[in-house]
Amino acid sequence: MALEADPQRDVDRAPRTPPFGRIYLDVGTAEGTGTLRDVRRLGRLLVQKRFTRERRGRPRQGRSRLRYVEDQGGPHSEADWARRLPAALEFLLG
Repeated sequence: MALEADPQRDVDRAPRTPPFGRIYLDVGTAEGTGTLRDVRRLGRLLVQKRFTRERRGRPRQGRSRLRYVEDQGGPHSEADWARRLPAALEFLLG
């Protein structure tokens, strides 16, 4: 899912109870301050919508529905997305 300019609008459309499935959300810290701020905000909003988030890569009780990753120094590039893709697919399909 690509983010719109206003992550609140994306989250407002989400149901109150999380649907079946998982969300993998990542951002590189070098993608720009606005992007980093918006993705962090979206992660917090999803937790408020009751998505269970992993803590430091470890699932919480039950099955985690949200994995949030900040790639330290990661820029906005296809090479960086490709490097993070295997972990994303493992989480989403595992």
